[in-house]
Amino acid sequence: MKAFNVKGSGGAYLSMVKAGSGTSIRLSKEATKKLKNPTQLSIGFKDAYLVICNASGLDVDAYKGNFKDGQTKIYNTNLVDAVIKEFNLDFSGKTSISFGTGYYKQQGRTVLYVKLA
Repeated sequence: MKAFNVKGSGGAYLSMVKAGSGTSIRLSKEATKKLKNPTQLSIGFKDAYLVICNASGLDVDAYKGNFKDGQTKIYNTNLVDAVIKEFNLDFSGKTSISFGTGYYKQQGRTVLYVKLA
């Protein structure tokens, strides 16, 4: 297991955006690379963590991701709203929140656990 705890907005591994111009979950370049440039993502919840893995080649429900410029972005309002509700995130006065605490774990493939609560 590789732990990380990144300080500062420039070091986030995941950002959530909820704005009039679009709603998305965005993985950093490093997280995208560690997950092998995913275009299909399996996403779930475990305790205080959002759990993400590359779902390519898996027979599971997956979210379509857009891979561009080294990053993966998932545009899905229902998914973002579910994450906001699950982790009681507050977007009052802001359009994005970044997260930089979590770890990677090998579970047949690399899985990213990002602490949201």
